[in-house]
Amino acid sequence: MVILITMYTIEQKIHGHTYVYEVTNHWDAKKKQARQKRVYIGRKDPQTGKIVDTKRVSSKPVDSQIFGTMCLLKSISKQIKLTEVLANIFPEQYKQLLYLASFKVATGEPFYLYNYWQEMQFVSPEYSLEPQRISELLASLGGDDKAIESFFNAWIKKNNKGSAVMFDITSVSSYSENNNLLEYGYNRDKEQIPQINLGVISRHSEKYNLPLVYRLYPGSVNDVVTLSNITLMVKEYELELDSFVLDRGFYSQENLSQMHKSRLKWLIPLPFRLLLAKDLLMQVE
Repeated sequence: MVILITMYTIEQKIHGHTYVYEVTNHWDAKKKQARQKRVYIGRKDPQTGKIVDTKRVSSKPVDSQIFGTMCLLKSISKQIKLTEVLANIFPEQYKQLLYLASFKVATGEPFYLYNYWQEMQFVSPEYSLEPQRISELLASLGGDDKAIESFFNAWIKKNNKGSAVMFDITSVSSYSENNNLLEYGYNRDKEQIPQINLGVISRHSEKYNLPLVYRLYPGSVNDVVTLSNITLMVKEYELELDSFVLDRGFYSQENLSQMHKSRLKWLIPLPFRLLLAKDLLMQVE
């Protein structure tokens, strides 16, 4: 059986343009008839006679990025005036700080994974930050106490309206050998690791619940001692405060006396280890 195949090009004029096709003729033994296949090559340039490839570029996406995450977080940051305050205090680094904060809010992952996240987001490549660069940026920022205090004061002025000022303290365990605040203390997770205590004052209003200022304390400082530190912070930043709602960890005669002298209202549960608490329970049994 002989299969005959011929190849050649043809030109076809459509609306004043000349299009060139490669044509293949062959015999279809099954159907017992000649068959033809055309493949588009391009359009013929009328001036030079050369064939110009005008094949359409594939519409398949070559890359995709997540737009919604940063769109939402940027909108929130602008609405609560965080972008404005950061830009005034840290004009050269505020965008990097916003992206790093957005990464933490969105993922909660350690900073060495930031670049993997950033590549998937609708974020300019210029804000790609290697782990070493992030460490340098945070070290520089953490050592600039004046700038940090300037930020706290400016931030509080923007958000000093609300129905309540609240304080919370949490412990962060660490194996670091370069942090002088790391000490052994009461650990809620029962970890036998040195820790540092982070205290945060927040402002609660009808529109927002926002952290205002933080302080770091040695890991051995307990909740009882912390109350005096809270009072000092409130006075330092001129926050309006007339009452405390505390958990039983803050209970002590010294704290009650301090709040009474400061003419503060307070609500605090009695620890069950106290005889007074046991006697009161016995009276209602």
